[in-house]
Amino acid sequence: MMKAKLWDKSTNTYSDVEVPDGCSFHEENMGAIITCPSCGERLKFGDCYTSRKFYTLNGIFALSVCPACHEREWGR
Repeated sequence: MMKAKLWDKSTNTYSDVEVPDGCSFHEENMGAIITCPSCGERLKFGDCYTSRKFYTLNGIFALSVCPACHEREWGR
């Protein structure tokens, strides 16, 4: 498990969370296999979307999430 920040839109605050190993916000190779921080699915980085909730520990970079979790984050 690795540490990350979870953004809470209702309170406009971050909280510390643990996400599965292999989560990423940037890869040189779009075919690299990463892990979705929300559901743990393993998929190609190029098939991911930018999260609205999961961020690096410094809160600057959003982690990448799978398409299904991205849809849930947008409330669709």
